Amino acid sequence: MKQILTFMVGLVLVSAAQGQKINSTIKRCYTVEYIKKLRAQNPNLQTDAQFEAWLNPLVKQHKLKKRASNYKVPVLNYTLPVIFHIVHNNEAVGSGSNVTAARIQAQILQLNKDFANLSGSPYASAANSGIQFALATKNPSGTTLAEPGIERINRTTKGWKASPYDFDYVDTTIKPGSIWDPTKYINVWLVDMSSAGILGFATFPSLSTLSGLEAIETDTTAGLAIDPATVGSIFSAGNCGAGSRYTLGKTLTHEMGHFLGLRHIWGDQDPAPCATDYCDDTPIHYDANSGKPTHPKPNSCGTADEMFENYMDYSDDNIVNTFTADQVDRMQTVLLNSSRRTTLPTSIVGFTYPTGSNKIAFAICNDSLIVTKFTALDNN
Repeated sequence: MKQILTFMVGLVLVSAAQGQKINSTIKRCYTVEYIKKLRAQNPNLQTDAQFEAWLNPLVKQHKLKKRASNYKVPVLNYTLPVIFHIVHNNEAVGSGSNVTAARIQAQILQLNKDFANLSGSPYASAANSGIQFALATKNPSGTTLAEPGIERINRTTKGWKASPYDFDYVDTTIKPGSIWDPTKYINVWLVDMSSAGILGFATFPSLSTLSGLEAIETDTTAGLAIDPATVGSIFSAGNCGAGSRYTLGKTLTHEMGHFLGLRHIWGDQDPAPCATDYCDDTPIHYDANSGKPTHPKPNSCGTADEMFENYMDYSDDNIVNTFTADQVDRMQTVLLNSSRRTTLPTSIVGFTYPTGSNKIAFAICNDSLIVTKFTALDNN
């Protein structure tokens, strides 16, 4: 039931050396703006209130089931297959947007480390999600992939314009032109969005079908898009300057949280100050954090100290390290109830975990480096 993985080191992430740079004007996450834009175009899309009215009772049921005497485990264990669509400008592998398989493997290992609560959270409320991710091994036709979890797309063969891309082009052209069945794969697009300064955005899960109500995501858009410069892990080259703020793999962790139903920790209501993320064990935030905040960080909402290490905040990659138990309950409930999520754990596209060596260690961008083994949960 369990498969032991070692966290991969010896994978060097040097985005600047590969010609990838993140715009100095950063939009850490475009998911909320993405949803607002879609709603402005279509007033029949589900609202936040409608989604929460559907999900929150299900979360409460999930919590009651956990507390029942015959409920033996704190979380259900899932393995979800991922396909990375790497969109490039005819560059060689390892150049520009055409990132290497090693970096993709490092990213999956980082994602699993984060979702297993093994990234050093200081909070008692931090929890293992039970959710792990693996590289799909077969394409939609059943053919074994030459590189697990990777589809390399030369944009010239698709007739797509040259990167960098804005949000609209990604959502209306790239995603519909390359998506794999979203009931079987988690689709992740690696697309250069540097001109817009967007690091990533994700589609939010849909509630059960209601008459006259349309889902925000569709079979041609469901998934996540991240800038290739963000792909990697906590291990990097020895130079950990300003360029490493968002290159340690946590952008995908953040966007995967949205994909599984999490809201930003400060809440996504408008206006933002002191709103709720519907998780009781995350303190009320005034607004988003950025950079490297320090404790204590009180706010005018009545919070004595903000949880700026939460993955659903905007702090730098080497700061964020926490999903809480209530956030885990929310993600687990989405996997049990939301369309295009419930079928992922039973997908038969095949998957493999990346493996690595812990014999060589590179510098970590905060404090000292401790390499440990961790367990990836597997429901197969």
